[in-house]
Amino acid sequence: MIRPYTPRDYSTIAGWADARHLPAPPVAMLPKHGVISYRFNDSDILAAAWVYLDTYAGVGFPHWLMTAPNLPLKTARESVGEILDALKEIAKEEGIHTLITTTCEEGITREAINQFRWQYIGTGSILYLEVN
Repeated sequence: MIRPYTPRDYSTIAGWADARHLPAPPVAMLPKHGVISYRFNDSDILAAAWVYLDTYAGVGFPHWLMTAPNLPLKTARESVGEILDALKEIAKEEGIHTLITTTCEEGITREAINQFRWQYIGTGSILYLEVN
């Protein structure tokens, strides 16, 4: 299930980042459009992500995607799929035609292409996803 991100979720997400020895997303940099994937109740969260929108160019930039540590792969994939679908819906509602992201990890790039239908641009790991 999906719901909007609220500031009360931040400590959980920061804990996930810490568990991975990564910096937490800077609160001041989080855009207004953030979503949470959860199960059972809205405090049992599985994944989170945000999308930056450029309505002038018609593109959105998903960022800070993170899942709870130690999720089974199937659960993580399902949660990420829900998150991406929710970000696409937000983008559509805001008049965005394409989502663009970058990643430096081959595994994430492979998952984005194989599991979630992202397209590979061919330089580095810049990916895009048409919203329509």
